[in-house]
Amino acid sequence: AEDRIDVLSETISLQREELTALRLAVEQAEKGVQNLRTRAKNAEDMLVSRGVSVLDCAALVCTDSLQSDHGPIWSVVSVFHSLATAAQDGSITLWSRSKATPSQSTPPSFRARESHDDASLVGVSESTSDAQWIDFAVVTGHAERVLALCAYRSHLFSGSGDATIAQWEYREGTYRKLHLLRGHKNSVYTLCIFRSDFLLSGGADGLIAVHRLDNNEHIETLRHKTTS
Repeated sequence: AEDRIDVLSETISLQREELTALRLAVEQAEKGVQNLRTRAKNAEDMLVSRGVSVLDCAALVCTDSLQSDHGPIWSVVSVFHSLATAAQDGSITLWSRSKATPSQSTPPSFRARESHDDASLVGVSESTSDAQWIDFAVVTGHAERVLALCAYRSHLFSGSGDATIAQWEYREGTYRKLHLLRGHKNSVYTLCIFRSDFLLSGGADGLIAVHRLDNNEHIETLRHKTTS
């Protein structure tokens, strides 16, 4: 009986030592994870800007810097004589360049212009030396950050980390969401219009989704061929 007690005591002692070592390992792992999170956050802060730089293409100099209140900017697209920016918090901000002060955030007026195969809307606000960029509207419609933007005629398309694509239409000085398109299993990184008939989107899932513009139908999914 004494021998059994000695063996049991020795076993308990070893288990305690193993439990102590396991606790130390868990603590070290938690510190390592926290360190990685801190490094990742620092890297994101270094690589991703919260603003937009406006460059003069002729002089190759920065003429304006737009500051966003909605987190890092992931995409910028020209719409009419305005800009649309995609942000970390899932919003899209619309900017116009005018003489208005920040308290007079009024979007530019628009007129129709006929060109080759489409009727586009063009801002009639003039670009002057004393004009400034005004964020005149913010629209939301995604559950996660907006990563891609694409403009076509009076419509705007946005791809998000929530794996969806939103279609927006310009109405009464802002964009209103019309449809939510699906075709990806993960974040949507890029968008483009093909031959005025199709919307193509590329995602983190390695897929290219093809939607018709006339009825928003998802008609095809393209996959990259891997080479050995």
